[in-house]
Amino acid sequence: MQHRIPALRLLLHLSQRDLTWTVYTRYRGRPAIAEDHTARFEPHLVRTAYEATLAPSPPKTDETVLRPGTEFGHLLNAARDPRDRPVCVCGRRYRRPPPMTTIQTVGSTKRGLSTVQLARQLGIDTRPSSLVEIDWRQVDALSRHIAQDRAFAEFEPAAWEDDQFWNVGDAASKRSQFFAIGNSINFRFWSIEDGRMRPATGTLDGTSYRGAMYMWRALRRALQKSNGNLLRAEYLAQLTENDFDVIFSDDEGSNPLSIARGDRIANLRDLGTRLLRAWDGEFLNVAEASDRSLVRFADLSRTFRAFDDPIYKLTMVNAILHSGSGVYAFADEPLPAIDYHLLKQALRQGLIRPAHELADKLMRGLLLSASEALDLRRLALEALVGVSERTHLSGEILDNKYWLNRLKCRDRDPVCLDAATAHECPFFGTCTQATDFELPLELTRYY
Repeated sequence: MQHRIPALRLLLHLSQRDLTWTVYTRYRGRPAIAEDHTARFEPHLVRTAYEATLAPSPPKTDETVLRPGTEFGHLLNAARDPRDRPVCVCGRRYRRPPPMTTIQTVGSTKRGLSTVQLARQLGIDTRPSSLVEIDWRQVDALSRHIAQDRAFAEFEPAAWEDDQFWNVGDAASKRSQFFAIGNSINFRFWSIEDGRMRPATGTLDGTSYRGAMYMWRALRRALQKSNGNLLRAEYLAQLTENDFDVIFSDDEGSNPLSIARGDRIANLRDLGTRLLRAWDGEFLNVAEASDRSLVRFADLSRTFRAFDDPIYKLTMVNAILHSGSGVYAFADEPLPAIDYHLLKQALRQGLIRPAHELADKLMRGLLLSASEALDLRRLALEALVGVSERTHLSGEILDNKYWLNRLKCRDRDPVCLDAATAHECPFFGTCTQATDFELPLELTRYY
């Protein structure tokens, strides 16, 4: 029996939103036969519909056999950066290609901006500060550490595919709407009680969640209960305080997101109102109007109250979720989103060094002034952009790795303090382990 061994060359016509691909069917010992196929492109999901071209049973070969119904959820994200190497899209992941397999973009083939170039285009403030300075020697050292760690080079961006938190099975427009709603209130998950920081936590259906993950789980549950009404711009524009409590109250009836309640409700109402006024009620229209440019996306996002911060934290989180999930892929590499966890780790790693008085406030868990907090964040962003430049890793990869490491670089007992677990931190060995620095606290509607 002769096995057919298909390899795929994907040609994306992004502007027309058509997908054209060629399946090469090669019988052993015979030339390859090329078959062209075209289909309407759906950004969130593409499925192979040509089962006849796929091998009925996998032969022993180094070449990838794509089975019927293979999902290409990361198609655009994989194809958006073809400058380094071709990519093989397999399931919801991508990796170095087997022989005969390439992906290339056609039509919109222009190379996008790197993270460094994007920071310059957005005009990120890099002025020196009397409150904090970047330790460029430590930036160099950490960059070398990262460059020597294969786990960073082989890391695949998060796909945001846990249906417990995100509406994975929905169409792109609904997923985009869900991301925009969540990210418009994705800030300040803590309060100060008895002089100590207390994270926002709650129990939903018997399971305890904390911070942003509580918010995402509560939204996901509310969407399931509302039969889609949660995503309607009309509903958001007229959101009441009672609506807000119904969505976010825990099993005990308390609302952990009552912190900054007024700002959260104002952001959701503004999101709904502006989507109705200018974007036919759908945030995906905002993303598509960017024409894959993160500079344009940031400019458009700033018209919303939730996304007008000076270092684009929530805008970049929103872009990273859109791109990683395959809902919408930008040509440009994003900035890392400087949330509390990334800033805390930049301090502990010695990438930025605060002046004595500011360092004391950080170690004592005191509230920071607006100017102190902004200087910390913008210089931490500059330092991580420097890491991106030196390692050639996108801001998305760095953001993902640092965000995941929040579970290791914990506020009270980071893994590096125990010799038995220190190796679990991917930065161990170069990090300065300045673990006296706690979560930087500020009264804000951005971070």
